[in-house]
This record gives sequence, C-alpha cells and structure tokens, in this order.
Amino acid sequence: MALAARLPTERRPAPAPVAVGTNPAPTTDVAELLLLLADGLTPRARDVLKRVVAGLPSRAIATELHSTVSTVQDI
Repeated sequence: MALAARLPTERRPAPAPVAVGTNPAPTTDVAELLLLLADGLTPRARDVLKRVVAGLPSRAIATELHSTVSTVQDI
C-alpha cells in the first residue's frame, strides 16, 4: 500500500486543552439538601443532622444531646 493511501486526507487540529474548576457548594445549599434527605431518618438522627449542618463538632453535639461522641458519629 502506498504511503499516500495511509495518510489522512485532512489534517485535523489538535483538540484544545480543557480545564475544569470546582468550588465548594454554598453551605445553605448543602444544608437544604441534607434536611430534605432527613425525611427517612429517626428523630434522633435528625437532631444530630441539624447540629452537623449548623457546624457543631461531634463533641458539642454529644454534649447537647446527652450522648457520647461515638454515638453521635455512628448516627
């Protein structure tokens, strides 16, 4: 087979490089989504979730709910 038959008839430009950037979702959007998903949770798990969304650490949540840190993290 001749060399000319193996070469592309048209030269295509190389694709341009692509850059993808990400930003964290706004806290209010995340909180709203989590609370929508909370529908299937137990009341106790919802109490924990509300405090997580508010930004409380596990130790503070455990103190407020009269529980242990392990229990809060397991919920």
